[in-house]
Amino acid sequence: MINRNTILGALCVLLVFALSAMPSFGQGTEDLYQQGRVKLSIAGSFSNTYIDPQMDWADDVDVMMNELGIQLSAGYFVADALEVGVRTLWTYRYAEASATYDYGEYGKYEAYDESNQWGIALTAFLAYYFPNASNITPYLGVQGGLDFLWEDSRSEWSEAGEEDEYPSENSSDSFTYTVGGIVGVEFLVGEETTVFAEYQGTYAEHDYSETSNYSDEEYTYTAEQWTNRILIGIATFL
Repeated sequence: MINRNTILGALCVLLVFALSAMPSFGQGTEDLYQQGRVKLSIAGSFSNTYIDPQMDWADDVDVMMNELGIQLSAGYFVADALEVGVRTLWTYRYAEASATYDYGEYGKYEAYDESNQWGIALTAFLAYYFPNASNITPYLGVQGGLDFLWEDSRSEWSEAGEEDEYPSENSSDSFTYTVGGIVGVEFLVGEETTVFAEYQGTYAEHDYSETSNYSDEEYTYTAEQWTNRILIGIATFL
């Protein structure tokens, strides 16, 4: 089955090539993307992340988190229109979720969770631009690197079928890899300055280690994460 992320990615690629075929107007962008140039940028981001935790003690825990972030990027054109570089992204995520947990001899519990998650990602990227005689330049790319997350959450627990609630505070962290694709478009607003809009689709698989003030035990679990991210930013060329 074709999922929503596949459709969105295909539409973004079609948009890139449609923009690259636009008629010529303005001063053009060919000179910006020549070999030897450096590009620096800063962008704000908004995204939603689907998280699928693999917990032996929990049933059907699917979480959707909204994210805000700031990205800094530095790239170097190793050839005309071909950029390699590094990026760092700081993010904050918030989510609410409900789940049923099965702790075996301790019984089944229902929980309502509120989670705050912070992240730092450091990635390398490769991007190819489609410069033309217009003021609009589309581009495609790939990226991959490291992703560190830490989370604080608060839960309200109750035994299945009971009304009494037990509060719990949890903390967890994870360090892993992330990979993804990039589709974007830049608009020339000055001789050496552009503003841009970019879509990133990324995947990561995190191994979490979680501790709770309700129990002295430490729990570990794996969670797959798919992120759709939109960035709006400004760049300068040196």
